[in-house]
Amino acid sequence: IFARADFEGSNLEGADIRDGMIMARDGGGNLAYFNGIDASADMSGATLREVNFEGALVVRAQLNGTDLTDANFTNAKLRKTQLCDSNLSGVIFTGCDLTDADLSGCCLRGATLVGGVLDGTNLQGADLTASQVTRSELTHADVTGAIIPQKRTTDGETIEDMIQDHGLWVASLGQHGRQLNA
Repeated sequence: IFARADFEGSNLEGADIRDGMIMARDGGGNLAYFNGIDASADMSGATLREVNFEGALVVRAQLNGTDLTDANFTNAKLRKTQLCDSNLSGVIFTGCDLTDADLSGCCLRGATLVGGVLDGTNLQGADLTASQVTRSELTHADVTGAIIPQKRTTDGETIEDMIQDHGLWVASLGQHGRQLNA
């Protein structure tokens, strides 16, 4: 338990915080709750590469500008957590609750957001290039200016690429590109 912990600038690379709780106490010394544990811990600017947060409760934490490359947040709760401008490349958010979290300006290249809750999540300006975003609840999520991955077929090809190849096939009278089969 980290009560009002300040990890600013820390390096916890490779740590395992599975099923861990980052908790905060209110002014009276009581644990503060918000649909789970309220963690107002400040870990802004920390290096947390490859840390295993599987099942962890990290609620209302400050993780702005943090390097969380390849971290694992499977089934974790990150409600109202601030992750602005963080490096979340390759992070696994499978089944993660990111309700009202702020991921604005984050690099989420190659991240996995499968089966999670992103209700009210701020993804403004986030880069989700090559990310897998499926079966996630995106109710009221703000994706203004975000770079969103293109839909791909089971072969990994984008629909746009298929249409472009068909257009080339038509224009070249079947000499280049390929016919699009319906």
